[in-house]
Amino acid sequence: MRLETTLFLDAGCQEGRNAGSNSAADKLPSQIVREVGTCTHITTLSTRPKPPMNYAPITQRLLSRPANPFRVSLSSIPPPCRSYYPLSLPTTTTTTTKMAPGTSTPRTPLKILMLHGYTQSGSLFRAKTRALEKHIQKFLPLHALELVYPDGPIALDPADIPGYRPSSTAATTEGGPEGTNNNNNNTRTECFGWWRRSNTADPPEYIGMDQGFSTIAQALNEQGPFDGVIGFSQGAAFAAMLASLLESSRSSTFDFFSDPKNSSSPSIIPPNPEEKVTGIPFPQSFASNNNNNDDAVAQHPPFKFAICYSGFRAPGTRYRAFYENPKIQTPVLHVLGSLDAIVDEGRSRALVEACEGDPDKDGKVVWHPGGHFLPSQRPYLDAAVQFIKGCLEKSEREGGAEKEERVEDMDLPF
Repeated sequence: MRLETTLFLDAGCQEGRNAGSNSAADKLPSQIVREVGTCTHITTLSTRPKPPMNYAPITQRLLSRPANPFRVSLSSIPPPCRSYYPLSLPTTTTTTTKMAPGTSTPRTPLKILMLHGYTQSGSLFRAKTRALEKHIQKFLPLHALELVYPDGPIALDPADIPGYRPSSTAATTEGGPEGTNNNNNNTRTECFGWWRRSNTADPPEYIGMDQGFSTIAQALNEQGPFDGVIGFSQGAAFAAMLASLLESSRSSTFDFFSDPKNSSSPSIIPPNPEEKVTGIPFPQSFASNNNNNDDAVAQHPPFKFAICYSGFRAPGTRYRAFYENPKIQTPVLHVLGSLDAIVDEGRSRALVEACEGDPDKDGKVVWHPGGHFLPSQRPYLDAAVQFIKGCLEKSEREGGAEKEERVEDMDLPF
């Protein structure tokens, strides 16, 4: 059925058609011409009038049809079998049990002590080592990684920061990675150190080192045991010292060098002929037989590894017990910058030579084409992860061999 509509703008159109004039309506009996402005609109008309549609019979026939037995009411359709999780449900994060991916076996804990550099803090060092942390988590998925970032005990003043120049006084002596303290300033900063370096002592002396040892001893007791230690700059030098302190029979070396009779003993670093400085005693906070000190380390095992970024050896003969008779036995990876203008290469090489074996031939010295910073590029992150992985595997093999030897040494009744 065709539905047609005719629009009349005024009565003149119809009158002209009925009057039989020479209008366009006479020439087109089945059309009406509408002129609106300059446009002409033609609407086709039906020659026969159409009666109105009567929908009553159609409606009656539809209603009289028998019911369809296959018709299903929408209200009877069950909801789809799908689980919905309302947004109002609380979310929980599991932190107590960490499982290895794809298994139900708990991950092996891997706890590392992180030591920041001079004028830094634990939170700042954590931000600078985020790439390293993610790399370790990615390539050691069977370990539950935990990094501990303590702050150094020495709160620094603005005058302690290298390059600081007070506006009203003369320029002060610039500090280094070990720190100096030349001016007194009441302004405090969020910068810490493990010790200050004295400019008056010859050879240089580290002021406040006992506080640094006490801080670490407390961390070892409360948050240990730690598998390894990672440090940067002053923290790297401190990490090497801590690795040495935890080794067996190291206290006897301190007893030897702290005796005035042995102050002129040959050293890896030749002392000044006029210099007769005795070595420091073994730190009391690390003496396991010190019952009067609650902060003493309670039999913490030696570190399985240490990574030193821009590390160095303490100068002079005052601290040689850390590095001699014997050398540092803990595996140490040295990551050094070829453009480092803060730590002299000779001091970094002295720390490398203080480690057991030949670190250069053993691949334990890594150079990056940068300055005094912790590199975050993929090759240097890979070197650190591979070193940690190798040390952990070596420690596991040695631990298994020791257990087997103990079983073999048992007196069996047959």
